[in-house]
Amino acid sequence: MRFKLAIIALLLLTTTAAIPAAPRWHLTWSDEFNASNGTPPDPKKWSFELGGKGWGNFDIQAVVSTPLPASHRDIIGYQIQTNVAFQYRVQKLVPELEVNWTYYATGQRGGLNQVFLTPGILFGRFKLTDTMYLTAGTGYQVAVSPDYRAKPLTPAYDHAWLFTTRVGF
Repeated sequence: MRFKLAIIALLLLTTTAAIPAAPRWHLTWSDEFNASNGTPPDPKKWSFELGGKGWGNFDIQAVVSTPLPASHRDIIGYQIQTNVAFQYRVQKLVPELEVNWTYYATGQRGGLNQVFLTPGILFGRFKLTDTMYLTAGTGYQVAVSPDYRAKPLTPAYDHAWLFTTRVGF
């Protein structure tokens, strides 16, 4: 038992001795944001980036997903979906154009694609907690891919009104 303890102690000593000292970090810039609540950031250190195209109030969001729940997946097929939303924030209103693409990897629609355009508007960023907010919206989704019908269970649709709620954090 003493021999095992001596080996462990020797390993610990040689291991710690072999670790080089960490380089010293030097702070080059900081801002503590410790002014009273509601005070804007220091304009000498911070500025607004305006002008759209990825800056200011323009935003692009993209998601790749598969739908849940997966009912009738054996008939409809396994789906891979992408959604790209182009948004421009005006106060609490957010006009948006979404491009939705669904690829059916298996099932009756296997190998087919479905593409939709959805112009809409979001209302919101209503505060739920200190770190969470609620957004609600509506849009009209229109198919831009060729019309097709899967037999016999699930006809594809070519347009629909959508209502959405989103929780951001």
